[in-house]
Amino acid sequence: MSIKTIDRQDTGTKGVEKKIDAGAEKLVYDILQQTQYSTPIQSTVRELTTNAWDSQREKEVAIEILTGKAKVEDYYIERHGDQYEDSNFDPTYYDLKHLDTENNTVELTYIQEEGTGFCDTFIVQDFGVGLGDKRLEGVLSLGYSTKRNTSEGFGAFGLGAKVAFSTGVAMYTVETVHNGRRFKCACYPYRTEFVISKFAKDGTMNDFITFSDGTKVYYEKTDEKNNTKVSFGVKKHNRYSFRDAVDQQLIYIDGVNFTVKEIEEDGREFTYRSNSTKAEVVYNSESLIISNGTVFNRPHIVIVKDPSDESGINYGYVDFRELELQDMYGSIGFKCPMRQTYRDETGKEIVIQEGVSVTPSREKVIWNDATKAYILSVINKATEEASQIVEEKLQNSTEIFDWLEQCTKIFHRNNSDDIINRMSNIINNDDLSPEFPGNSDLKFLPVSNFFGNRIKVEKVTVDYRGKIKREDVTSWQSFNFESIYIKDNNYNQVKDLYICKGLDKGSFISIIFKGWVDKESKDDSIKELEESLSDLIEVQKSKYYALEKLIESDSKVNSYDEVEVPADFFEKAKDIELKEDALTPAEQRALENKEVGFTLRYDPDAHRSVSRKTWTWDKVEPRGKDLITTEKEVYYGGKEDEETLVMAAGILYPSAPPLNNYAFWGEVPRALFTLSPSVHYNSWCRDREKPYVEDDNYPQLIRLSSSAIKRIEKANALSHIDNFFFFRTSHNTIETHPSVRTAYTIRRIGDVWPFFDNYLRSFNRIDSKISSKAKTLRDYLDKYSQYFWAISQNNKNPIWDRLDELYKFQLYCASLDSEDEDRDKKIAQKSFETFVFTDIVGANVADLDMLSLFEELKSYASVLDPVLSHMPCHSLMHNDTADEIKKYIKLYDRDQWEWDKEALIKHALALLQ
Repeated sequence: MSIKTIDRQDTGTKGVEKKIDAGAEKLVYDILQQTQYSTPIQSTVRELTTNAWDSQREKEVAIEILTGKAKVEDYYIERHGDQYEDSNFDPTYYDLKHLDTENNTVELTYIQEEGTGFCDTFIVQDFGVGLGDKRLEGVLSLGYSTKRNTSEGFGAFGLGAKVAFSTGVAMYTVETVHNGRRFKCACYPYRTEFVISKFAKDGTMNDFITFSDGTKVYYEKTDEKNNTKVSFGVKKHNRYSFRDAVDQQLIYIDGVNFTVKEIEEDGREFTYRSNSTKAEVVYNSESLIISNGTVFNRPHIVIVKDPSDESGINYGYVDFRELELQDMYGSIGFKCPMRQTYRDETGKEIVIQEGVSVTPSREKVIWNDATKAYILSVINKATEEASQIVEEKLQNSTEIFDWLEQCTKIFHRNNSDDIINRMSNIINNDDLSPEFPGNSDLKFLPVSNFFGNRIKVEKVTVDYRGKIKREDVTSWQSFNFESIYIKDNNYNQVKDLYICKGLDKGSFISIIFKGWVDKESKDDSIKELEESLSDLIEVQKSKYYALEKLIESDSKVNSYDEVEVPADFFEKAKDIELKEDALTPAEQRALENKEVGFTLRYDPDAHRSVSRKTWTWDKVEPRGKDLITTEKEVYYGGKEDEETLVMAAGILYPSAPPLNNYAFWGEVPRALFTLSPSVHYNSWCRDREKPYVEDDNYPQLIRLSSSAIKRIEKANALSHIDNFFFFRTSHNTIETHPSVRTAYTIRRIGDVWPFFDNYLRSFNRIDSKISSKAKTLRDYLDKYSQYFWAISQNNKNPIWDRLDELYKFQLYCASLDSEDEDRDKKIAQKSFETFVFTDIVGANVADLDMLSLFEELKSYASVLDPVLSHMPCHSLMHNDTADEIKKYIKLYDRDQWEWDKEALIKHALALLQ
């Protein structure tokens, strides 16, 4: 990654010179090429990619030097000796007419094929300087490098090119073009075989170069620009490991593209993925780099060539124990160059650039004194930088409560600005001392210290009995910045209830100014004390009046006196307030205690063993009071409702929020109940100070005991699980929860990957409207792409049967003409047949628009499928192929496509009769 010194000056007598025993040479080869790598796949991806990247960069530097835009010394130092000679700049190696000035990316390709063993292929190709002459001979040897006298490349040890052997592959191939000559070789652990023969296909003799040992290496002449391609086999069970390695290792390296292809037995080729590997950098400085990537969730080391670079190699998480520091959090990269040194003629070490040391395998940092000192300095600079940015962010606030809210979010790691939020994780709050812009006397302090004893601040809420509660605000986290009212000393119960419930505020902050009263003391000693403190008192008085003025002028603040309660709310208030005797004193006391309940946990690996269950009942212990007062959407049931709750879990799980801080391998589970963590979660939780989930505004499920259910129903709280599937509206229609409606619609479609999806998704050049419709359907179906088993036709439950009946009724109502005079009578008759009631006027259990869209695309594609299903999807994106397909679909009248939704409804209804 930098200028490297690989020799060492010793003092004293020469002693006995060390050498590698001839019988152990293969063992040493194995160590250097294979066993030194503890993470073979990740190391292979990183080393081969950075070698290719180095070649690209060498080409750019060579062009600058050869065209006179730069000098050799701008990029190279000159050193002599066997280990450095080939790293000096050699202008004779390059020929401008053979250097590719158009292709400046590294192309990674993973090809999936059917078969066993090493049936897949991983390819790394660059369009750099190519390999030829002495460099071709050297690169096949261990320890050879041309990068030790420049800081422009990632490599220097001369080991990375052989890293593919660490994956267990028996050989890899190298195909390279250098200055009009193509070489190709098969590399084995202990030898290399060049595969271009002495004679060309036309019988003429190929030219050759001669290695230092006399070996003749033949090549083919070519007009191709210089490039190098390395390829080797991969076992198919490692497919996703290679993809993950690309995503993890190359997140900070630019100019690298990754393509995944599949070749089927009949030769058809599909491209699954083609994109740049680098995540978007949202913040970059000499100390910090922050991207929108989600691979790393803690501070990590990014090795860069220069502190200003955006490109670098991730070297894993910072080991804060080695640094004797407390752990830090947040997805932030600490930028560190590699330590650059060399020794002069006297043996003295010359430090060109301070930095960190890494192992020759480049898998991890060497935590020596130099590394520790440098990383500590970077962390110190980074925290200072982050503190400054946070301070600047706070200076943008012009209103007092906006400023206080921003301070709260930063100090408590809850800022919506992702950059600020991540930076706040590495800041020591003690180092921050925010001051309100324009008034240095107003500093961010705890609530009681900030407002003092002359401004009374209370939080007003409604308890589970419908009674008003007023509590002093003791922390900024409990401060409701969205609902603030200035009031006098008069309270109004109905007005408080109206703000909390009628205006859906939930709670509000009440602020009362007590005023500043100057009292004259008759005691001479106290008078003297007051006079001595007069300046301090004036400062406090000035601060008080300034704060009062800022509060009164803040746009977030409302006047309590100006709130008008509508006349009809006085009646509603009676319904909101529970009677004092609605719950007995014993029941009220029980609400303060924990209830024992159970929610459902999904096991994605249940299929691996007959002893494992898809759904497990997890114990939860919410307070009874929380169950009564929660405004969340919670559905409950008893032991007899278990089957219904399990069905609801399968429907809700894909959209449920994932758990935070879950310190267990595998898929992160999702929470189907968030009022209290499950007992199982507590055993795997890493940091209980962080929230259970980030967002709990999702439907929740809990199974309760019969006694708990009685208290819930008596207080008219929560909703029974039956209401999740079916409820009657005030308009006399039967509805189901939107999540059920989506699941039931997809169940009726019957597949989350319809037969036509493969090619209609690539129809943009052929018929953009159809392509757009296919994307709409695909996005809708994707919600259950991993969980279709929970809602498929194979999943039997009486509720599905009931939904089928309601679907028939929904279709029937939709099929009737709105102008039909007998429409209401017909619906009433159908209602009686279905529900034994005549007043149900409609149902809404399926998304008819989405079902119609599915039928439309299925009908559109039915006559095209025999041809399009056998074509590679990516070919449809080519203009010439698209033109041919347009001619084909015209034969089947698909170029003037129209769809009759009403006809579908009648047809679907007929099929269901």
